[in-house]
Amino acid sequence: MPRRKGVCTLYTICLQNVAQNLRYWTEHYDTHILRNSQAEGRNILFVIGPFSDLFTPLANDLLDQLICSKRLTLSALQLLVFGGTITRLDLGGCSKLVNDSLIKSVARNCTRLKHLNLSNCKRLSSDAFVTLSTRLPLAVYLNFSSTSITAKALRNFLEYSVNVSELVLKYCKIGDKDVKVLCSSFDQSKLSRMRSIDLSDTRVTENGLVTLLCFFPSIVHLHHHLLLDAILKVCNSDAMTAPPICLQSLSCLYVELSERDIVDLVTNFPNLSKLELKLTSMFSSLASSTFSHCDRLEELILVGDHWNGNPTKYSTSVRPLLETCGKNLLSLTLQDFREVDLLEAVSLCPKLRKLSALLNADLSSFCSGRNHVIGQCPMLSEICIWSKLGDSSLSSSTLECVLSSAVNIQKITLFQIDCFTGSVIKNILRANPLQRLKNLHLRDCNHISGKDLSVLILDEGNSLESVSLMHNWLINRSDYEGWKRAIEKMNFHVCIEWK
Repeated sequence: MPRRKGVCTLYTICLQNVAQNLRYWTEHYDTHILRNSQAEGRNILFVIGPFSDLFTPLANDLLDQLICSKRLTLSALQLLVFGGTITRLDLGGCSKLVNDSLIKSVARNCTRLKHLNLSNCKRLSSDAFVTLSTRLPLAVYLNFSSTSITAKALRNFLEYSVNVSELVLKYCKIGDKDVKVLCSSFDQSKLSRMRSIDLSDTRVTENGLVTLLCFFPSIVHLHHHLLLDAILKVCNSDAMTAPPICLQSLSCLYVELSERDIVDLVTNFPNLSKLELKLTSMFSSLASSTFSHCDRLEELILVGDHWNGNPTKYSTSVRPLLETCGKNLLSLTLQDFREVDLLEAVSLCPKLRKLSALLNADLSSFCSGRNHVIGQCPMLSEICIWSKLGDSSLSSSTLECVLSSAVNIQKITLFQIDCFTGSVIKNILRANPLQRLKNLHLRDCNHISGKDLSVLILDEGNSLESVSLMHNWLINRSDYEGWKRAIEKMNFHVCIEWK
């Protein structure tokens, strides 16, 4: 049944109490120290405050609680930093509180930081990053998106923080020259733990990416829109000098691939676990058969080519590919194809956990799938189906069959699905009580009424935690308020959004 509201633990109550009465804990520091130091132009080097004796997990949780409840103030942040026990500092959503003085305090006191997020902190100067760059020896995750970080600071971070495994530099002013400086400054063995670098929307070109791939052969995730061009360039270079590429994720949505390119990619990526691929009508069975070598492929995102007014057909492009590599897939996304057969896709992927079908392009459609009978799919836990408004190609029998087979489904998202009606819900619940359903999201499903949906929302047989109902014509405020009263009366811990 839905989780009932229970008594909070003493630990949680204490955190909430501190967050709600933050002014009491910071008033003396704010009034007598912080304001005076700012007025007199003094730098505070060390403070013994109310948060100085907090052990690391408690300090981290208190900071998270303040950020989550939007109660974090500059004085509270400084007191937590002066305590020196935090190991996780995520200030991406609090950029107005972050300045050079605070970062210098972090560099001085928080040498045990492992997770640092300074994304969108645009008030920080390049000097502040240089100061910080030599003081985080234990850092594992660094996010400097949309900041003024320089190559000098990056070089210091990589030299002194040898445990860094993930580096995010989105929207930073980093170019090929900076990449070459970085790669020419270190011994590769010192950076063997680097696994993920995000260079999206930077000044780095394919030449810089080639340099990066050659310098970090062990990297498994590299994000950039020119990555595929760089990979093909490495693959086409001298086989004796080209390093083995260990990338596990690859996006090919913006490039027209030849059969030769596909063969090269599959051959050079034995560890590929995630692939984003645009399929055209020219995609042949020969290209599909090459994916039989991708034994570790777990996430597949396929997009049809619809720009010529004739979307790629499911049966000629997607089906051969799923027959080849569908047996090990855990996540499958199908976007803008013609005559998509959901039942067949589920039957070809027995280990599937997440299924998404997004059909927004003109002429993209579903098919009935009458020739396929599927049994229970115990692994399938998340389903997202998005159709065009007014489209009737998805039949109620297909929707019933897919949702009834997912006996352990936890999340259902339906956008603009006209065949989702009261009778469909009853038939689904008759075959599958949806005992593990936690999240339900319906948008523009205009043939389902509040009365029909009550059977699902107020059913004590599921595990609902979140219900989002947006722009569904037959669901009104009276339904929403009735559900809220019933949930409060039954003491269910269920959050309902309605618009």
